[in-house]
Amino acid sequence: MERPSLGETITTETDVLKSWTEFSDRSIKYFSGTARYTKTFNVFAGKLKNKRVYLDLGNVQDLVTVRLNGKVIDTCWIAPFRMDVTDHLVAGLNTLQLDVTNCWANRLIGDSLLPKDQRKTRSNMAKMFDKPEYQKQLRVSGLLGPVRLQFSGVASPSVLQ
Repeated sequence: MERPSLGETITTETDVLKSWTEFSDRSIKYFSGTARYTKTFNVFAGKLKNKRVYLDLGNVQDLVTVRLNGKVIDTCWIAPFRMDVTDHLVAGLNTLQLDVTNCWANRLIGDSLLPKDQRKTRSNMAKMFDKPEYQKQLRVSGLLGPVRLQFSGVASPSVLQ
């Protein structure tokens, strides 16, 4: 997962999909913005024959832009986070990129815990989160999954007549 932190890019690896607020690293826990998840995977040619393939992202908080093999497939901001990827999936190696964006509240809450001279955000909205008890109001954020490919057989025309 890559995420910019006010202009600088930071890279971290995780094998578990969980809310950014569950990370102990403060730069992830209080992150607000867009993070990129990247995964490469193989698909056997036989799995694609006469099939429609759907990518189901499960739970996403809040918005996601999906790229498969370098092409933008869709941007989703409400459930279900599911799309047809049949025409973009290839037999062999595929690369999935998910740009997940959350809202600004977590950054405002995180900054409210810092001395005023160390805060990066400035907003009249920050006053809403300027108390330690607002730590409880962190918004679940990121890709929560589960992420899966769903293969569906395609009926032949004679069956439909």
